[in-house]
Amino acid sequence: MRHMKRLTALALALCMTLALAACGGDTGGQPASSNSGANSNSHPQRKETT
Repeated sequence: MRHMKRLTALALALCMTLALAACGGDTGGQPASSNSGANSNSHPQRKETT
C-alpha cells in the first residue's frame, strides 16, 4: 500500500510537470507567421453583438 501511494504521487508530479511544459508561456521568439495588417495584437478584440 505504501508503494502505491508513492507511485501515485510520482505519477501526479510527472503529470503536473508535463502540463506545465505543454502550457508554457511565450518563448520570446518571433511567431512563425507574422500578420502585417493594421492590428498588431495576437488576439483581436471581439465585437459585441446585441
